[in-house]
Amino acid sequence: EGIAPPLFFMLCRALPRLAIRQGRHDPKWVKRLNVLLEFQRRPPVPEIPQTEEVQLKQPIEPHKPLLKSRRSGVLAYKMGCMSLWDEWGERHMVTVCKMDRCVVLETRTLQKHGYEAVQVGMGYRGPHRHSHPQLARFVKAGVAPKHHVAEFRVTSDCLLPEGHV
Repeated sequence: EGIAPPLFFMLCRALPRLAIRQGRHDPKWVKRLNVLLEFQRRPPVPEIPQTEEVQLKQPIEPHKPLLKSRRSGVLAYKMGCMSLWDEWGERHMVTVCKMDRCVVLETRTLQKHGYEAVQVGMGYRGPHRHSHPQLARFVKAGVAPKHHVAEFRVTSDCLLPEGHV
C-alpha cells in the first residue's frame, strides 16, 4: 500500500537530504511536498542592488590633461536611437546609451605591467558564469561581478584609481 501523508511528511523532515523524485503519476500531496521542500534544497536567491556604492580610497581632483594625452573610454549598453532638433530646426540623429554600474576594476602601470591602461567593468553577471580568476579580480576591486570588461590604454596623467565609478 502507500505511505500516509503525515507519516511521509515526518520522514522527509527527519531526512532533509532525501531527494524526492517527481513522476507523472504521483499523487497531488507528493507534488505539493516537493514544492515545500524545494527551498530546503536550494539556497535563496541573493538580492541584487540597482546601484553600487563604492568607497574611494583617495578622492580624484580635477585637472587639465596634457597635450596628446590618452584618456579612458566608457562602456555602455545601446538602448536605441532618437532625433534631436537644434535652434535652427536641423534634425540630428543621436544614439541613446545606458551606463550601468561602470567601475574601474584595475589599473596597469609601467612599473608592474610594462604599459599603462585602465580596466573598466560594466553591468552585472551572475558569479556562476565567471571563472575563479575573474571572480578574484572583482573581489579585489570590491565590486559585484561585471557583464563586460574592457581595457583602455591611457597615459599616466589620466590613470583612474581602482573602484572609481
